Amino acid sequence: MITHYAVYGLCLVVTAELLIRLPLFRTSSRIRALVTRVMSLITNDAISDHWKELVVPHYAGKIIFASLSVMFWTIAAFSPFIGLIVADELGLTPGIGEGLMTWPVLLGLTLGGVAYAVVRSRLGAPAAAKPKNSDYSPTEQLLHDVILADQTRGQYLFGIERRMAKVDAESMREHAPVFVSGLARAGTTSLMRAIYQSGAFTSLTYRDMPFVLAPNLWRRLNKNQKKEMDAKERAHGDSILVDFDSPEALEEPFWLAFSKQQYVKIDRLVPYQPDADIVDKYRSFVGHAIKDAPGKRYLAKNNNNILRLPSLGQAFPNATVLIPFRDPVAQASSLLNQHLRFTEDTDDFTPRYMTYLGHYEFGPRHKAFALNGHIPKDDPQTLDYWLHQWVTVYEYLLEQSQQLTAPPQFVSYERLCAEGSDYWDSIARRIDVPTGAKPDFRLSPRQSDRDGEISDALLERARKIYAELDHASTNTL
Repeated sequence: MITHYAVYGLCLVVTAELLIRLPLFRTSSRIRALVTRVMSLITNDAISDHWKELVVPHYAGKIIFASLSVMFWTIAAFSPFIGLIVADELGLTPGIGEGLMTWPVLLGLTLGGVAYAVVRSRLGAPAAAKPKNSDYSPTEQLLHDVILADQTRGQYLFGIERRMAKVDAESMREHAPVFVSGLARAGTTSLMRAIYQSGAFTSLTYRDMPFVLAPNLWRRLNKNQKKEMDAKERAHGDSILVDFDSPEALEEPFWLAFSKQQYVKIDRLVPYQPDADIVDKYRSFVGHAIKDAPGKRYLAKNNNNILRLPSLGQAFPNATVLIPFRDPVAQASSLLNQHLRFTEDTDDFTPRYMTYLGHYEFGPRHKAFALNGHIPKDDPQTLDYWLHQWVTVYEYLLEQSQQLTAPPQFVSYERLCAEGSDYWDSIARRIDVPTGAKPDFRLSPRQSDRDGEISDALLERARKIYAELDHASTNTL
């Protein structure tokens, strides 16, 4: 039997290397992108039925071909184990196939595969082996694919973490976290980082990836292998530098693991109310994130939290939700630029990575916020589309602020950048941190040359909402 285990181990290594080198995950990603494109086409009322009848069969053929390719690459990757089963059936290696199908061996192979991927990611890959425009080696990409692609694995890891970390979820009810949320490109990252620099908060960082659902387990495994990385500009090209210790929007895998079917639809994201059990699990999740930082509060930037604002209040009655906003044309223009940037200039892994983290704000897998039944129907490559999304989101949030017992605090990013320290000091007092020197908030240039692409009625509506937001942002601080 010892010989059998050695053979299983050898097959595991060969299969892992094949998964790294074969285009299996890239082809799977292509299928998801094609399906998303087809469903967006079908549900787009602006496209005629005649054109849909012509285009859909074309995409169907591509999906079928890609599916056959996935089947072929899957068989090729697992051919070592398939060979063992065939050899057993032919009587060449009696018992080796039967032993392979026992649960201890299957569990051992699963854990061994994860361990192998971790080791390979630590060893790294030659620079030439890294795909163009990607910060991750093929091995690191595989580790992310293995851990984050399947929500069931996330639930399993969270279960292990929950048994290991021993967090009293009910006691976390009195915790006072700060959540930064809203629509992307409103200064959410800059605001979150300014709050983080106060030293009163802890947050998930890139160092917790991809085990964000089991951070304490991951930290224990990596305590003697702390990776370092020089700070570099993030993929958005917006002069924000990141390294392994940078706080980032990394908590969405929790909600994807336990609630994805409730709010992630084919072409949109919709509001939803998780049940009491999931809310209780979320308290534990926050407790796990701050366990190694006694006395500090949890800080998260997560734009998708606008879909579940009542649940955040249910989980943490003492929480503060901050919602930054910018001039509607400037913010919509920035969203359009990022959508074009991530759609036209990206590697194969980046769209998968963004999907794993629930980042649907822009790019090839963009999903619009569908709030109060509204969803933009224009072309995402037009400014009108993104301004419509701006109107939909902030109109909904203004309504929510009137209905919640603990309404969110709107934050004008223009005021943060233009005014003295008084406005920032008001925010600091609101979240109960010491006032002090104003952080360096910078406002990117407004691209007014795009104004002609916007319908007058939509722009007038956006201006009215912006005035309401600005009034709320100053009167409630």
